[in-house]
Amino acid sequence: MCHSYTSGPLPEGILNSLVLSPVYPFDSPSSPSAVSDMPAYPFFDPETEGLVYRVTSNTHMYQESLSDVTSEAESAISGLTIQSDDLHEYFVEHHGRQHPAGESAVRWFPSDNTRRYILRHVLNKYLYGRNYFGPVGEILRFAPGRRYKVLELGTRDGTWIQEMATEFPHVQFRSLDIVPIIAHAPRPNIVFEAYDFTRGLLQEDSSQDIVFLNVAMELVKDYRALLLEAHRVLKPGGLIHIREYNLQLWDPQDPSEPVGGANPASSRLISTARRALSKSGVDPDICDRLPQWLTPNSDLWKHLGPNQARGFERISSTTRVFPAYPHERHACSFKIDPFMVSIMAHYVVMTVRDMYGILRDGGLEVDEANGLIDAMVEELKNPEKCMLAKLHCTYAMKKS
Repeated sequence: MCHSYTSGPLPEGILNSLVLSPVYPFDSPSSPSAVSDMPAYPFFDPETEGLVYRVTSNTHMYQESLSDVTSEAESAISGLTIQSDDLHEYFVEHHGRQHPAGESAVRWFPSDNTRRYILRHVLNKYLYGRNYFGPVGEILRFAPGRRYKVLELGTRDGTWIQEMATEFPHVQFRSLDIVPIIAHAPRPNIVFEAYDFTRGLLQEDSSQDIVFLNVAMELVKDYRALLLEAHRVLKPGGLIHIREYNLQLWDPQDPSEPVGGANPASSRLISTARRALSKSGVDPDICDRLPQWLTPNSDLWKHLGPNQARGFERISSTTRVFPAYPHERHACSFKIDPFMVSIMAHYVVMTVRDMYGILRDGGLEVDEANGLIDAMVEELKNPEKCMLAKLHCTYAMKKS
């Protein structure tokens, strides 16, 4: 079943957090005064009855300037054509949380935590300075009479696609998710759809100029099959753009080495999650394998005939290494803008706590899983136990 998003009333049960109007200044009691001149969009969390703020900043980690952002909150929130009676077709309860119902979807992070997706978007953009890496801007440069088509796999909260549609108003965007997460502000150059694209994309062959895979590892079990579909729908010379987080934390003294005995809880939690994901059919080392999978001589393309274009060329990868939990006034936060310290810390703690279900799938009992999560959070908060995380970005051009 495929549903397109249109304007209308918010269906009960879809929206996890309510987007409110921006506030000036940033008035969270725990926020640094350095961000008082930036807009903050509060998202109400019904579980804690508190607010988490999404901040738009003009600074980031690797460049000196950041293009302006238009937030999804600037427009009236729209609803979906999906009715509440349809929700059982999309979601199942798994260890007490909402997950996609499809058997080919990953039940790793619950789909009911919109806050986490928003904070991750803020972090992603901070680390790379914009919403993409590589020749995206050059490819999508305005040309009279040209209508580009761009496909995103993994809508989540929709902030990324809203900002891209604002930056490139002459481009037609289509954003897919396997379940409807949140209602989106309507824009004339975005189509939102929800269907189980893990079983195949509905787009025609050679129809897209760019395909973005945004942390698709959290969505699909068979990542190689998704790459095949992305390759199929791309035009010859089209761009695939992939961003993924590595499921590992790294030693700050040697970022090539995973954390070990100095952080026993973190090491055990990650190892348990990796085993559980592997057992479910997910390759936890996708980030390391992507460049080779994309090459023309990869076995991924063995089904293609001798006269068909195989794989990708001009493959480029980059990795941003950053403290998983930066600590104010400690070395791990010296290169981090002050307003990002609390956002990054909040995001990683939320991510760890949302791994309860995968730990249960890994064989841990309720108390054991909760205890391991609490122990890892304590390690993260300890400035003497600093750990690094990695965000990978890979792009490549489909062979003509």
